[in-house]
Amino acid sequence: MTEKLKTEILDNGLVLLTESIPESEAASYVLRVPHGTIDDPEDRQGLAGMIVEMIVRGAGKYDNRELVYAFENLGIDASESVYQSATSFGAAMLADRLDDSLALTADILRRPWFPEEELEPARQVLAQELAGLEDEPSRLLMLRLGRNFFPAPWGRPSYGNAEGLAAVTLDDVRETYRRRYTLNGAVLSVAGKIDPDHVARSAEKLFGDWTGPKRVLPAETPATTLREHIPFESAQTHIGLAWPMVTVDHDDFLPLRCALGALSGGMSCRLFDEVREKRGLCYSVSASYTGSKYHGGAMCYCGSSNETAQQALDVIVEQLNRVSREGITQTELDRCKIRLKSTLVMSQESTAVHAGQMASDFELFGRVRTMDEILARIDALRLETVNEKIAARPIGPFRLATLGPKELEIDPALLG
Repeated sequence: MTEKLKTEILDNGLVLLTESIPESEAASYVLRVPHGTIDDPEDRQGLAGMIVEMIVRGAGKYDNRELVYAFENLGIDASESVYQSATSFGAAMLADRLDDSLALTADILRRPWFPEEELEPARQVLAQELAGLEDEPSRLLMLRLGRNFFPAPWGRPSYGNAEGLAAVTLDDVRETYRRRYTLNGAVLSVAGKIDPDHVARSAEKLFGDWTGPKRVLPAETPATTLREHIPFESAQTHIGLAWPMVTVDHDDFLPLRCALGALSGGMSCRLFDEVREKRGLCYSVSASYTGSKYHGGAMCYCGSSNETAQQALDVIVEQLNRVSREGITQTELDRCKIRLKSTLVMSQESTAVHAGQMASDFELFGRVRTMDEILARIDALRLETVNEKIAARPIGPFRLATLGPKELEIDPALLG
């Protein structure tokens, strides 16, 4: 695909990213507002999620149902998501519906009703998600592990906690929106069959006069819980390990990502092969990168029977340490490079993925990278250099979380 990337910054601080894809008949955008779960007061965790639930329940000239119909009647696939440091409003549509969709998003963001009668239904939506964790022990475990690994408030889930949700008032929603929602530092990323100049004029018309202060990140408190066991009567034990990694914009990220690729990502990878296939110690095992512009880490999950859980944990730790000691093989590096490139190339078929990747790139790197640039960096990886980077930044120390009937053992020297 021909890439035509443009970056502009409006006078109010809104960053506009556009990519023209003339051969596509679709268009997509992501508007990321710099307000997320890290901005919630300690006793109002879940407030960011409540604002999003309320913001789509009536805006501009539309009530709750009319707003839903307005998007659906235009064939627009709209979505909202709350992240640690941002709230994202996205949409995908036929290219000739882009202006209409942006106008609806402007209504939602700039003219929300926040109707009193919708407060409790909105609260119940998030409360149901929170309660649903009891039916998803693996998800519950990894959320708790994230809370214990990242410094507060970076480990919070998007729907907060039960106490925080119960405490949120309509005044909290309205006042926080008034004070904290701003486009100063926000990113609007648009990709597809578009005219970038026309999009810029539309963005200026819809959002250009919305001003506000630049976002200030909250103070951090280091996480101190090295291990946690969550008692849970079940036939399975769930295991989570987390350890520090560099952030995505660091020069060492790709080599260390290759270490993760050797450990997890397919049936030929070490964790699947050693823990599941050769020994039959689990039904699921994986490791992946997690983090933000400010913090990086990796997390490993394993679901095992109660009888084999301790051995599964021991083998996982052994495999992680082995990668640090010995590095990876040329075959593993080649396989990881192919997977990275395949994922990148195949994702280019979606305008929504384009828009999301541009927004993420700008947040992480301060600019949008081209596909050729990313592919060149992957191609440039050499085994000797990769293994030098892995040896210089060995895996660990760990944070451990387990969920099941019995706590597992780990060498305390490995925790930190």
